Amino acid sequence: KKAGNFTTTAIQKSVNVLPTQTYYTFVCGPVELDLVFTAPLLMEDIDLISTPINYISYRVRPIDKKKHDVQIYFETTPQLAVHEPSQPTKSEMVKHNGMNYIKSGTIDQPYTVRKGDGVRIDWGYAYLAAPTEANKSLSIGNYYDMKQAFIEEGKLLPVEQNYISRSMNEMPALAYTENLGTVDGNGKNGFLMLGYDDI
Repeated sequence: KKAGNFTTTAIQKSVNVLPTQTYYTFVCGPVELDLVFTAPLLMEDIDLISTPINYISYRVRPIDKKKHDVQIYFETTPQLAVHEPSQPTKSEMVKHNGMNYIKSGTIDQPYTVRKGDGVRIDWGYAYLAAPTEANKSLSIGNYYDMKQAFIEEGKLLPVEQNYISRSMNEMPALAYTENLGTVDGNGKNGFLMLGYDDI
């Protein structure tokens, strides 16, 4: 990343899809990024299969034998928990047991109201979560301004404790960033969690 704009586009080198994990490798300039999406859905473990969490692990390392400053930026939106993007949503920050969460879902929570084919979930809540650490941040904010703040400053917008959207145009970014600092030949790694609880 270069302040003001992204100067290099990541190129996907590989993907490997397995029953509970998907592995991706990207190259972005002089840095390689491994992403692992894990859904721990093991049929023999009823407690584990009922856990509504997916893990996103990442590892970065230089491929030119030099040191590089690296930051991770990840975002999603409340669209994970709506039937239609026009539905009003509420997103809020939650802290609990050393974890930071963004909790997001529809305001109406219309349990079992819809019927028929092509019905998507619009009750329950999507969660974006990360451990409470100084180099990790979560924030809710304007979809476009969030990215611009990260591009220009390397930081997320200041946290809005509660964010209400009443149309698709108002849907916020639910964003996460980790400042990995200087990455050398040993690489650095981290993770975040994405979940959905239908209550």
